[in-house]
Amino acid sequence: MNKYYFVNIGAEVIWHPANSDDQKVMQVCTSVPHPVENDTPVSLIFTDKRGNIQVKASQLAPKLTDFNQGYWCAIQDAISSGVSDTTIQEMLHSAGFTYWECYWHVQNSDFQSEKLWEIIRGMFCQNPDYIDWNGADYPIKTVVIFENTPDEEEVTVSVERLGRQLLDDMGNWSTREAEFVDGRIYFYLDEETFNMPDIDIVEYLEKQ
Repeated sequence: MNKYYFVNIGAEVIWHPANSDDQKVMQVCTSVPHPVENDTPVSLIFTDKRGNIQVKASQLAPKLTDFNQGYWCAIQDAISSGVSDTTIQEMLHSAGFTYWECYWHVQNSDFQSEKLWEIIRGMFCQNPDYIDWNGADYPIKTVVIFENTPDEEEVTVSVERLGRQLLDDMGNWSTREAEFVDGRIYFYLDEETFNMPDIDIVEYLEKQ
């Protein structure tokens, strides 16, 4: 499931206009090829007046149902009450929430978000290993790209902040050890992409 799974013709979405704190309920009025990316243009019509507008997908969020929002609040309250991680996982499973549905609920209400992300990533994402560099730990993951094709390859990815630490001010490797570490890394990802489920990381890498 893509981050913008909710961008489908006829669907109601929340539009956050650029440089504004406002938000409007809009309706997707044309089909959009999936997977939708941050800069994919999406045509919308107003639900309360005539007119249409084209915006980037990055300005959109799903219109969450009252029931799901209420259930999410119950999960947040359960965490505040000290309910075990296992019980929270069972609550998420019972609701049928996917990773990206959880993502949008956290974006909508970040109460207990740190604990929620810990549980969500434990449910849906690969637990990373770590590289020690200059006394700091940087996460790495191993995924398989182009699986079941002649180009199938197992690769290791890390976060952009590690890549920056390996270079000097001129953009060269700071040491031979830095060159060695860099040679292990297929791609450096931003934090959000690195923390996604493997299937989404693979999809991203295969487009690069």
